[in-house]
Amino acid sequence: MRLQEIKEKDYQYIEKLTTNINLMKYIQNGKIWSSEKIEKFIQYCIDDSKLDHYNRDQYWYIIKNND
Repeated sequence: MRLQEIKEKDYQYIEKLTTNINLMKYIQNGKIWSSEKIEKFIQYCIDDSKLDHYNRDQYWYIIKNND
């Protein structure tokens, strides 16, 4: 397994997780995400990944198999 920075191509994977009501009821406010929120989150991750480590507050990754 490895950590991979979130990219636009990960939209479907993130959508599958964040629109699952049985999972999301345990996350934040318990509500599923809209497609707009998913797109904003992905763009935030992409923009944040371009910052140097001194200016970056958060790190978001997807866990992938080494396949």
